[in-house]
Amino acid sequence: VLNAATVLYIAVLGFGVWSFISGFAAVDDQEADQLVAGHLYQKLTAGFMIVIAALFALTWLREIAGSVVSGQLPAGLAAAGWPMNPVYVLDLGFVVPIVVLGGLRLVRGKPGGARFAVPFLIFLPLLSISVLLMTVGMAIDGQPLVMPLVVVFVVALAISVALAWVALRTRRQPRAESLQTPPLETRATS
Repeated sequence: VLNAATVLYIAVLGFGVWSFISGFAAVDDQEADQLVAGHLYQKLTAGFMIVIAALFALTWLREIAGSVVSGQLPAGLAAAGWPMNPVYVLDLGFVVPIVVLGGLRLVRGKPGGARFAVPFLIFLPLLSISVLLMTVGMAIDGQPLVMPLVVVFVVALAISVALAWVALRTRRQPRAESLQTPPLETRATS
């Protein structure tokens, strides 16, 4: 549905995508991998990324297939008056493929896995919080609370925050005073 802000939406999306692409291209794979070396649980993070990507893809593809078979728009789209969901496009065309690619790079131990994984581990909690807040707002508005959705996003939030924290924590550096040897005491001899 077009409105006065359509051009603004397109501009924001365009600037966001091109900023992401240009920033992402500037990150060195080896540097990113070294930054999280010993901190990123590669196999666990890769499995988590692939499971989340599969959940997103299956959720949206189920809605799309149901709409194609029934000939009716999904309830959420019909209620919003939208002919199509832009989230389908962004998730299926951009987010899911890049998350799967990052997960596969981690599983295979290829350089650059961290370059995909760490931003995703930061993005997912932000997305989860926004979805949970929207869900609460919709419940306050009288719409039914979808508990499975709440549980999935709470679990995704908890796991992604934990994995991001582990990946980004700094290594403990010995304190400077503990590295210094104590001065020798001089004894008075008589």
